Amino acid sequence: MRLLTHRYLALFAMSLCLCLMGCEVRDVPNYMVAPQINHMAFSKAQESQGIMYSPEFNPTMVDRDKVDGGIIKLAHGNGRTLLLPPEGTIPRGFQPLHYPVNEAVAKKMGKVDDKGKADLVAVATAQALKAGDELVNPFKPDDETMTRGKEVFNTFCAPCHGKTGAGDGLVAKRGVGMPGYPLTTKGAKPHDYKDGHIFHIISYGRGNMGSYASQINAADRWKAILWLRKLQSTQGAK
Repeated sequence: MRLLTHRYLALFAMSLCLCLMGCEVRDVPNYMVAPQINHMAFSKAQESQGIMYSPEFNPTMVDRDKVDGGIIKLAHGNGRTLLLPPEGTIPRGFQPLHYPVNEAVAKKMGKVDDKGKADLVAVATAQALKAGDELVNPFKPDDETMTRGKEVFNTFCAPCHGKTGAGDGLVAKRGVGMPGYPLTTKGAKPHDYKDGHIFHIISYGRGNMGSYASQINAADRWKAILWLRKLQSTQGAK
């Protein structure tokens, strides 16, 4: 009984402390941990009220006109609030590939049917051939390049094409409706593809294969192609 009484007294004392803590005087500044920071800058409204413990770390923003977030203000007169980069600029580290595959190019090439539908497969084939004629692999097959090329190939290409390029990757073996596409076996079409041709296929995709442009940067694409050439020379020469 005495223990229970002590518990009630302790609970009452704690409740009383909480109540007293809420009875502080609102017009008196509280303790300042870093007064040199708290007195950096204050608005005129705060100074007139004698409130000196509400700092403004960026007074130029505090004094700006208010903006209604529900109203769109056309900052540049063209419906945009952000400016576009100047025409022709590219992001840092990005290497553009000037062999696009889209409807505009299809119309320019005349690769559309009677209903005006673009034949993007024909466009991709033509652009890949053009890239093969005009692009040259900027890397040499040194040890560092080949090591990186092998890593990229085994990571992104081997799941479908297999680590030896024989078209026996796990996706080809177990995927429904995903036939294997050999890259290195004797008679495989990629033997005849130039480096730029393969680079275009990696960038834009072909058939069941999607684009890997966002997964593999341009330098790694070229390095993976060099590793593929080594596999072709050892796994299934023509």
